[in-house]
Amino acid sequence: MLRYLNSPLLALASPVNSVRHALTLLGERETVRWIRMATTLVMGQEKSSDLVLSCLVRARFCELLGPKVPHGKSDLFLMGMLSLMDAILEMPIGVLIEELCLDPGLKAQLLSGKSGSKTPLSPIYDLMIAREAGNWEAVTSIGKQLNLSLVFISQNYNEAMRWAHQITSAGRAPSTAKA
Repeated sequence: MLRYLNSPLLALASPVNSVRHALTLLGERETVRWIRMATTLVMGQEKSSDLVLSCLVRARFCELLGPKVPHGKSDLFLMGMLSLMDAILEMPIGVLIEELCLDPGLKAQLLSGKSGSKTPLSPIYDLMIAREAGNWEAVTSIGKQLNLSLVFISQNYNEAMRWAHQITSAGRAPSTAKA
């Protein structure tokens, strides 16, 4: 956490030298979010870096859509992140989320996401999948359904990609190679 907070990504005025200081800076919501990201990175260490990167892109993309789409109390960042957790951990999604205390709508979407059944969160989930796959026809259709412009969708997906690359880069140990 300290490496992340002291990375050039955040450009803080003074260094963060303690966990207490880090928690104060982040606040409860951001601390929980950071723990989720760090957990994803740790669990994905043995997996393809592309899989972990996709997981983070999905999470951030869904989170960025949040202010513009109806989603009740569901945590869209968590939906995006958990959408690939079955592949990262090589376990069925039902087993993974069975004991988790999740919003019922989010749980229903994660269980139905692979099967194709529909929930109130399906348009957001389907947009995430369509954009990732480059299925522009579906992106256009779902974007209209959600009242989102293609420009908005593209900007947010590109921002999610930049963010995920920065996060995965900030989490790596500094290079010791000499120039």
